[in-house]
Amino acid sequence: MSFIKSTWYFLSKYLFIHLPDTFYFQFMFCVTNLRLGYKPYFLNLSNPKSFNEKINWLKLHHRFENGPMLADKIAVRDFIKNQIGENYLIPLIETYENANEINFHKLPDSFALKTNHGSGWNIICKNKSELNKDKSVKKLNKWLGLNSYYLSHEWQYKFIKPQLICEELLEFEINDYKFFCFDGEPKFIQVDVDRFSNHTRSFYNLEWEKQPFGINYPIGQKQIDKPEKLEEMLSVSRKLSKNLKFARIDLYEHNNQVYFGEITLHPGGGFEPFLTKQQDLFMGQYINLPN
Repeated sequence: MSFIKSTWYFLSKYLFIHLPDTFYFQFMFCVTNLRLGYKPYFLNLSNPKSFNEKINWLKLHHRFENGPMLADKIAVRDFIKNQIGENYLIPLIETYENANEINFHKLPDSFALKTNHGSGWNIICKNKSELNKDKSVKKLNKWLGLNSYYLSHEWQYKFIKPQLICEELLEFEINDYKFFCFDGEPKFIQVDVDRFSNHTRSFYNLEWEKQPFGINYPIGQKQIDKPEKLEEMLSVSRKLSKNLKFARIDLYEHNNQVYFGEITLHPGGGFEPFLTKQQDLFMGQYINLPN
């Protein structure tokens, strides 16, 4: 973890935590937009219209019992097994309380090591012989000591017990299909390509027609082939997002099989910018906030 990230986490946990949530959301949205090169705007959280405004409104006001379970990458596996079947789960290798428990000699040549309680705290290993094991252990244990709640104030992360999960690696640069679901109905599919090299992001509708909007990363120039299992993915997304005001269901397609990635309630913590504010407003119209 870099000095800048460590300092930011320290400030978030011990200083920014004392700010009112509404002020913190404004502050983080502004900082994130400026850092990524976008023009921020004032979040109207009393009468939200845009996608990011409504996501932050949900963070403030919408609580439900199984939120922490859905966010926990280990606990959610039982939910997936019961809702859609164990065959949708990426094969599990092991779980750990801390990184010192990892016996790298017993792991396959490729694997994915993740924390269960945050976003982006992953080590993707495509060749074990090239992995710096001591550095990886140190990094993983550092992540286990963090709580992502302090970075985004997403309530569902606050009381998750930190653990590590090791899963089989499907592919290194596998397409990531993220289904934006509103009241249990998918409307758009975000596709992330080349996440570890030249990250681009495209949106498609349910007829697999490319859409003229994007979030943070450039819109991919090449046409992405429609997944062969698209209809099955849509069915899975409906089942997993049922009774949720908004959920992003992340899925993979590998060897003619659909695999579950994760359920995200607040993409980017509600801070990730669309390419324009009008695009943010367009996506926001699909979220129907509860009374």
